[in-house]
Amino acid sequence: MLCLDDCADDLIVQPIVGFGISHSWFENAAMANPMHRPEYTLFREMLTAARIDKGMLQSEVAEALDKNQSYVSKYERGERRLDFVEFLEVAAALNVNVSEFLKHYSKAREKLQKSGASSKGIVSA
Repeated sequence: MLCLDDCADDLIVQPIVGFGISHSWFENAAMANPMHRPEYTLFREMLTAARIDKGMLQSEVAEALDKNQSYVSKYERGERRLDFVEFLEVAAALNVNVSEFLKHYSKAREKLQKSGASSKGIVSA
């Protein structure tokens, strides 16, 4: 039943909870952003290192992906998260063997977890 005039006084506005929105700052703070996890930072740093090792500019990778340079910049800085399919596309553009990349990532991740430290410096080790 649609009520425009008579029901307006009975309308109760409830806060929206869910879909990443909550009514409490504490609840939002408690939900850690997965892009800021040390393991994801390690992943980003390894992709960046792979690009640099190949001697490629962000703009060259972007061109190979048919994207803007800002796309590469954003995933390298952690402003944009790559899903698995996008990772495969980036790996192909960099001519990186996905199996080898994942093997190196797993070893570096183990080191990271054992040290309990941030990912800084793990990539070059």
